[in-house]
Amino acid sequence: MSQITSLYVHKVLGQVAAGVATADLLERLGMRPDAPIDPKKMVPSEAYYDFFADLCSRDPQGLSLPLRIGAAMRSDEYGAFGLAWKSAPNLRGSYARSERYGHVLGSAETYSLEKTNDGWLFNLEKAGDARLGMRLSNEASMSAVDAISKEVSTADFVPLAILFKHAPRGDVSTYEDHFGCPVHFESGRDALLISEKSMDAPNKLGDETVLSV
Repeated sequence: MSQITSLYVHKVLGQVAAGVATADLLERLGMRPDAPIDPKKMVPSEAYYDFFADLCSRDPQGLSLPLRIGAAMRSDEYGAFGLAWKSAPNLRGSYARSERYGHVLGSAETYSLEKTNDGWLFNLEKAGDARLGMRLSNEASMSAVDAISKEVSTADFVPLAILFKHAPRGDVSTYEDHFGCPVHFESGRDALLISEKSMDAPNKLGDETVLSV
């Protein structure tokens, strides 16, 4: 059975609207509200997806909840993955290293970098049955990649486009306003499309010594 870091559970809870009941859903995952955040603690991916979907249905702004969750992510919260990301010399290095270190976020997701005529695709693949919670998780993941790319790059990072396999859950303008670029649904992949210029802009904390370690 594939697993996902419990870090995501905490980040979901942190963005849910005030007054939304969460204790019962957290109990189903075998977690306590006061438990410390530990990216190494894993939860079954299917249970996490159901937890995510239930919370989105309870949140009055459920359409934007996955996007808000992703936007709240910071590289330091990801442990080894985050260190590899921010210490790379540029986003090209960050994305390439995520292929190696993405497993620390769980066995359900993998990342890959792909060159196209339109730019570079940073692809996300997740194991699962594409249930609602998994689609929500994919939206949050794309938003998180966008957020930590903005965090570490010296450039004014904006993707050329965002692509999702699934159909939109509501007004597409909600997604495009969030990402600041076109968002394409039912595209056959979950990915960010990134320009060559953005790929090669230096990272703020790029450190070849840390990277070599």
